[in-house]
Amino acid sequence: MTVMPDHAPTMTTVRPGMVKFKNRDGKEFQFLVFHGFADIQGDSCTLLAETAVPIGEASDAIEHRIKSLRKELDDAGHREHKSAIEQMMNELTHLNETVFPG
Repeated sequence: MTVMPDHAPTMTTVRPGMVKFKNRDGKEFQFLVFHGFADIQGDSCTLLAETAVPIGEASDAIEHRIKSLRKELDDAGHREHKSAIEQMMNELTHLNETVFPG
């Protein structure tokens, strides 16, 4: 999603992925975020993320999260819980392969 000045007010969920933004001085920042919410109000956007990692540390953060999920999957008792963990692992694996190919 791209947010421009005078964007219609919107609140949305955020899935794991890359977030790129510019501050008022035009300096660009990139972060990997894990789940959260974005609140867009005309000339501002507030992002509330479970975790935000600078792009330079993102590959390690994804690998660490996948490793933690594997352990959680081993301990999960309910099928629905296992399915949710597997889905998250698949999303993170895809994200890692897309953002950091090879």
